[in-house]
Amino acid sequence: MDQAHRCDELLAAYDSGFASGYVKGRARAHNAVALVAQLTPRQQDVLSGIARGRPYKLIAHDLAISIRTVEIHAHSAFKRLGVKSRFHAALIGVDAGLGEQ
Repeated sequence: MDQAHRCDELLAAYDSGFASGYVKGRARAHNAVALVAQLTPRQQDVLSGIARGRPYKLIAHDLAISIRTVEIHAHSAFKRLGVKSRFHAALIGVDAGLGEQ
């Protein structure tokens, strides 16, 4: 399967609504910004690393905190975002513009 087709499949699954209350289409970015605004600044820092595809070890290094602290911030952020995985959190982070930093 080529990369473009895989990306289309991921976006289709994403648009089908992976999290309760998460909006489809153009409203997605606006909703993502509102969801991310609920996070603490440190949770936003961790989510930014996740949105950029960085492993917890490198996020911990970048933020000068322990890997366990990154895991705790990530778990708390996932609960506030209403997601259960790094993948879904990363999608919200990218929609909110965190992956570009």
